[in-house]
Amino acid sequence: MENNIVNSTVIETAMDEKTSKIVSDLQVALIDILAEIIRVCDKHDLKYALVAGTLLGAIRHKGFIPWDDDLDIIMPRDDYEKFREIAPKELKEKYFFQDYSTDSAFPSIYAKVRNSETTLIENGYRNIKGMNHGVFLDVFPADRYKASSKNNLRRKIIKFCNNILLFQKVSNVNKAVNLAARLFPRKPLFKLAEKISIKMDSEKGNNQYIIINEYVMPDGIFDELIDVPFETISAKVPKNYDVLLSDMFGDYMKLPPVDKRAPKHITEKLSLTVPYKTYMEQNMNK
Repeated sequence: MENNIVNSTVIETAMDEKTSKIVSDLQVALIDILAEIIRVCDKHDLKYALVAGTLLGAIRHKGFIPWDDDLDIIMPRDDYEKFREIAPKELKEKYFFQDYSTDSAFPSIYAKVRNSETTLIENGYRNIKGMNHGVFLDVFPADRYKASSKNNLRRKIIKFCNNILLFQKVSNVNKAVNLAARLFPRKPLFKLAEKISIKMDSEKGNNQYIIINEYVMPDGIFDELIDVPFETISAKVPKNYDVLLSDMFGDYMKLPPVDKRAPKHITEKLSLTVPYKTYMEQNMNK
């Protein structure tokens, strides 16, 4: 597979020179967050793995997909819960472990690790005040799972909870939906989604993993993890990455059309030098 790796330095993208520079600088900031997470995971013997487009970049480009502006990792549920417990104490001061228990304004059922000395305000989250808006890396719990009618119902309940939580906070829903969603208390929704996920994870006969109630992956993804180059560091991926990438992307070594090679998350509300609190004080009321 290594002989087929694409040289990312010669890939044409849909980005202009300015955007390419922004994405490149953002990727450096994301690597810093990943390196800090790896340090903590190694110290406490916690499992993690690159996933989705980040995994694709690691295999196809030995780092980021050149136009990618985010970074995703997964952890088995038990390791995720341990990381969740120790991260607020173990992460260096500028990094913030963000989930509903550490940030009451955060609307998602998974977690992020953010650099509080930076700013990245996503379009959908632009009206959420009081939330940490630093540059972020997504951390997803991977729950063991088996397909069944009972679990199909459980997934619908989790999806309902997730949608209501998002509709309460994000700015791209209409006012009526937002007001209706606000009738539901937030913490019980988080707790219910979490309780169902943990219950599914603990049951016998599981033969798959499910990520954020959406992506279903083979049971053995954490059985053997290997280190691969990722930009200036190395990171862990499942040894059976070919199965995962083929399932998610098909012919994953084939590049998409040039017009699809563009970032998805960066906005004008991005700074790698100004803390999000300062940025919001100076800009969000203008």
